[in-house]
Amino acid sequence: MTAAMEAQDGTTALQRAREVTLPRSHPDRPRVAHWHLDLARAWLLHGDRSRTVAELNTARRAAPQHVRYHPSLHETIATLAAQDMRRTDSLADLARWAGVRV
Repeated sequence: MTAAMEAQDGTTALQRAREVTLPRSHPDRPRVAHWHLDLARAWLLHGDRSRTVAELNTARRAAPQHVRYHPSLHETIATLAAQDMRRTDSLADLARWAGVRV
């Protein structure tokens, strides 16, 4: 999945992600959060804003302390904001929480 994202191919990244199933009670919460941050980036590359924000919020719920200052979260929020200056309430709330100025 990561190789596809590095190639800016969100569709292929999402196809590869479908082959992965995380256990419901995965013990490594930061790893689960990172997985959802990666999925958010893939959805962003694929062009689906709502799924991007949903994955960011899932990552936030999985490991809030890990996600709050993660560069991937900040970059994704900044990209979403730059793409659409009519920020959604959900994105604005997430940006405020993470301390990202948009």
